Formats: sequence, C-alpha cells, structure tokens
Amino acid sequence: MSIFTRIVFTVLLCCCAIPEIQAGPGHNSTSEHSGARLNTFGLQKVMVVNAGTNFLYLCENTDTAKLGYWLSVGDTATGDTVRWTAGIQPQHGILVAEDSIISNGDTLRPSACYYIPESGYKGADSFSVLVENAGITDTLKFLVSIDSFPNAGTISALRDSLCEGDTLHFAASVTGGIWTVTNLAVVMQPGLATAVLSGWDTVLYVVTNGCGADTAHFTLKVLPLAVPGAILGYPVCVGSETLLSASAPGGVWHLANDNAMITDSGKVTGELPGLDTVFYSVTNVCGTRTSFYVLSVDTPTFVPAISGVFRVCAGGTDTLTNSKQGGTWTVVNDKINMVQYDTTAILTGVTPGLDTVLYVIVNGCGVYNDIRSIRVDSFPVVYPIIAPDGVCVNYTATARDTVPLTMGTFSWSALNPRLAINNSGLIHGITAGTDTIVFTCTNSCGAASTPKAMTVNPLPNAGAITGTDTLCVGESVTYTDTTANGPGYWASGTMANDSTYTVFNTSTFGPFTITFNMKNVCGSKTTSKTVEVIRAPSGLLVSGPDAVCVGGGATLTNYVKGGYWRSQNSFVDIDRYSGYLVALAPGTDIVIYKVSNICGSDSVFFTETVNANPPVLPISRNENLLRVDSGYYAYQWTIDGISVEHAVSDTITASVPGVYQVWVFNKAGCATQAAFLDVSDLTPCLVSDLKIYPTPAAEMLYVRWCDYVNVRIY
Repeated sequence: MSIFTRIVFTVLLCCCAIPEIQAGPGHNSTSEHSGARLNTFGLQKVMVVNAGTNFLYLCENTDTAKLGYWLSVGDTATGDTVRWTAGIQPQHGILVAEDSIISNGDTLRPSACYYIPESGYKGADSFSVLVENAGITDTLKFLVSIDSFPNAGTISALRDSLCEGDTLHFAASVTGGIWTVTNLAVVMQPGLATAVLSGWDTVLYVVTNGCGADTAHFTLKVLPLAVPGAILGYPVCVGSETLLSASAPGGVWHLANDNAMITDSGKVTGELPGLDTVFYSVTNVCGTRTSFYVLSVDTPTFVPAISGVFRVCAGGTDTLTNSKQGGTWTVVNDKINMVQYDTTAILTGVTPGLDTVLYVIVNGCGVYNDIRSIRVDSFPVVYPIIAPDGVCVNYTATARDTVPLTMGTFSWSALNPRLAINNSGLIHGITAGTDTIVFTCTNSCGAASTPKAMTVNPLPNAGAITGTDTLCVGESVTYTDTTANGPGYWASGTMANDSTYTVFNTSTFGPFTITFNMKNVCGSKTTSKTVEVIRAPSGLLVSGPDAVCVGGGATLTNYVKGGYWRSQNSFVDIDRYSGYLVALAPGTDIVIYKVSNICGSDSVFFTETVNANPPVLPISRNENLLRVDSGYYAYQWTIDGISVEHAVSDTITASVPGVYQVWVFNKAGCATQAAFLDVSDLTPCLVSDLKIYPTPAAEMLYVRWCDYVNVRIY
C-alpha cells in the first residue's frame, strides 16, 4: 500500500518560445536540467506529486508544451505501476495525458503528457491530470494564460533634428513602452530627448511582455552649436600691434571700448593704456556664440627691487616679496623650491649653493624683471683661529679663519676688555692680561663659533730709579728700581743680570748718570737718574772787592756754591745766601764763607775794609765863580744833575743859570755830593775874567770864561 505526501505550490512560467515544458514538484525552474529532485523520507513506499494547482503562461501560437517535469513523482517502492491520465479537458487546446511507468525507487517522469494551445487564441484556459498508484489517485490542476506577442506601434516628433542643448518631445502610438537611444548624442527621458553631442542618434520605444519585445525607431540628427573656439592673444603696447587668432574660422572680431583698434583679420593696435575686451563671434543654424579675450594695453614699466633675504638654510623656508602686482616668480637652478602667492614667494632651501630668483612682469611692451641671488646655506662650520698667541698693549695683530666666504657672515669679538678686535680680524691690545677672541660664522641655518685664548703682554716699563741724588767720592750706594714691570740690566754699578738693584761707587766727582734697561717681548725701555758725586769742600776762594765805602754795597762770590756768608764784626752787613754786603761804618771786617755737604765742610776768611766818605761841603760864590774846599782827591761838577765836562777842580765859573752841585772824592774812591747852589742870576763876563792856560801849550790848551767863547787858533 502506497502513501502520498502532497506538496502544493504555484509555478509561473512563460513558455512562449520553449518547445518542451517539463513540470516537476517542488521547483519553479523552466529547465528540465535544473537539478531538481523529489525528496525521499526513507519510508517503505512513498510517492510525492504536485497535487495542487499549477499555472502555465504561454504565448499565442506556441508549440506543444510538455508536462513531464510538473508530473514527476517519487516512489520508494519498486515494481509498482504509476499511471497518468487526462482529467478535465481544456476548452482552447488539446490535452494529451496517457502514460505509465513501473517504479524503480527513483523519480518517475512521464514523457507522453503535453498541452497544445488552440491556434490564434489568447486568453485563459485550464485542465487537470490524474496520477494513480496502487489504486490511489490524485489530481494535478493547471491554469493556463495565453498572451499575444508585443507591438511597439509608431513614435513621432515635430522635427527630426535639434541643436545641442535643445529638447524635443516624442509621442508613441501605444502605451507601456520604455524610451531609450542607441548612441550618446541624446539623453532620453520619457517622451523627451535632450541633445548633448552633435551627430546621429536613434530614439527607441520598446514594448515588452512575457512573449518578448517590440521596438519602434526614430532617427534624429543633433546639430552642433556655433563654436568660436578659444582666442589666442598677447598684451599689446600703446602704439604697437599684435595679431590675435581664434581656433575656429569664419568669425567676426570686435572690441568693447576704444583702448585698442582691431581689423577683420584680428590685428590689434594699442591706443590707450588700460583693459579692453576682444570678442570673436561665430554663427550657424543653431545661432551665434562668442568668445572673448581681455586685452591689456600696456605702457613700459619697471620692476621694483625684490625685498627679503639673501640666504636661506637648506631645508628651511623664508620669504621674498615685491611691491608690484602682476609678476611671476621664477627660480633658475634646482637649489631652491619656490611656491608663489601673487607678490610673495616662499623659498625652501634644497641644496647648498647659489641660485637666482627672478620676479618677472611681462606686458605688451616687453619683459621686465628684478633678480636676486640667493645662497642656500648648510649649517656653518668653523675651524681653529689662526693668530699669534699674544699681542702687546697698544700694538696690533691679525687673526683669520679658513672658513669660505660663502659660508655666511663673519664676526669677531673679545670676551674681556683687555683686547679689541674688529670684524676684519684686526686685534688691538688694550690692557695686559689674558683674553679670548671668538670667531663666529652666521648664516640662515644658525651660528657656529670657535675661541682662541690670547695673552696681552705689557709694554716694557722701566719704572723709576730710587736712591740718593748725591753721594761722596768713594762712597758705595745701592740704587733700586722696584716700579719696573720686569727685571732688567743696569748700565752702571755692580749688579747681577736681570736684577732690580745696583751698587754704585766712583772715585771721581761730578754729575753721573745711572741707567736701568728693561726688556720684554714687546720691546725695551730705559730709565736713568743723574747723581751728583761730590767731595768734601776745600780750597775755597772768595772773589769780590776787598774795600767798600760807607753806605756802598758789593757782592762777594765763591766758585764753590752752596755755602753761607756771614761777617765777623759789624762794619758790614752781608746776605748769607747771595754774598751781597752793605758797608755800615768805616773800619775793617772779616767776612766768612762756609760750605758744608754730606761729605764734610770748609771755610774761608776774607778781609773787607770800609772807607769813610768825604764830608758834605758848602759851595761859596764870588760873582760867577763857585768854590768848595780844596785838598780832596777829585771833583766833578753838575748843573741840574748833568755832569759838566772838564769841570773837575774845586771851582767852576757859572755860565748858565741852574742848580750847581759837585761830587767830592777821596783817595779811597769814596764820594760825597756837596750841598746844591741855585744860580739864577749871572754877573756879566769881563775880559779880565778870561783865562787861557798853559802858555805855552804843547798838546792841550784850556780857555776859561764865564760865557761861551769862539776860539780860532792859527
């Protein structure tokens, strides 16, 4: 006895173009070779069939549809006969269902079961097939839908061409279709075509159902727009010409304003500085389109100097600027990378060395630029300083370094104030001691320095010799020089080399010079001291008058200087330093001169006689004859203080009015002036008063009278 397990499902299948349709339970494939199999559950005897309702979709006038796939059963038993027979007959077709198969424990598929639709019919139909095994029967129902083939009809539009960018509406004679195109000249939307590329395209209207597809066609031409193309041109200088060109032929040139003039061939002449707009228009059936070019009418210009650095570090960045707009930055070599922002250039050093940056302005009048050399630096490297180890105070020396000049900027400095150094490396010693000079190289990458210690040597200073200024003959004296800035050599006396003292001894007297020589690396210096070598005073000799009149004065001297004068008595008064004496009273005095020094003393005695002066005599008058007492050694008359020539006797004849006086001398040479006599009235002269003597005369003849006389001697 068999047991049926039923699996009911629905299969929708279009069999319009399939010559054979095989139905099988549990699968919706249209292919007999889909790999579908019936499931077995391990029972002794099981048959599985599609006992429900199945749907068949067929196209009008389709060939026979085989039903073996849908009528397949599985029977685990062997030797049973499974039969297929027609059930309810279709109304619009023929059902053939008469087949039997003996079970073999596997799937059984009938081959003589099929449905033939009525020719020319489209619509619904139905039938059923009976499956029987060992007296048990089941029914498999089929609902059939027969459809006609699709018809796209026709499509239409107002025209068969359009311009790029335009749209065109299309209409279809049937509905339910899909719009598309064959090429890329048109973008198609439902019923609306938009031209995008010039050329030919075909608009398609596709109607589709389960029996296939049908397409309506419409050929469409897309016309190109007018293409003026690009204008190739350059700025023009005022008064100059340039030729513009367009990539499309057949166009027309014109300008926006009067800054330039243009010909039909595109030749432009600059008229006024400024901007003008050049238009180039091309026309076709789709209209007119225009390209434009902004023309700069220029005048000669200049490029200001570039501002910014002259050096940049490799790997570092810095900035250059220019105050004039409209330029382009350019770098000549590959040692610098540059990014430009209008009037600013950002430099990045790449490789150490020299590069050149240009800021270029090009206009219709020419090319203008400014150039700056930029050195790309590596981190500075310095070497040991080449310089002497020392320098003298107030002297100079030169320091140098072997760093290449291209490495950066150099500077010199001193750590202490004992040295001064300028940026040329010239060292100047200031104060003795130790200092350090420093060489520094600086560039855009940083700075590096190297030091050198130096000694500032003092200039030789011989100082001053100390010791007595005077010494005695044969005396030994030590002289020292403790203020010198180093030991030296004495040119006099007895001393050790490089000593600060000497012992001096001499047997001669007089001035003597002691010399000390001091020498160091900065030169030599000498100091000296003059020493007076003396001996004890002796052999003193007084010079001067040994007699003097009372009231008179005289100076005594001695060739040995430095002594003191004094008088033993009180007849003279003498100055102790100058030796000048004044006679006080008649008599004899002893003058003593004594000289003392460190070596001893000596004295000398000098006798000085003080003579008395003549007395003051009165003058007597007898008429014109004036007289004083006779008997003195000499006389000298004066009139109004003026000596009268040859008036040297005790008398004088007054010849002119005036004040008469007379000097009276004794044998010691002492003189006294007599009292004066004022003679205002003269007695007339008589011939008897005329005196001529001596007679006879040999060499000298004297004439005396109270008046002037003219004497002629024959």
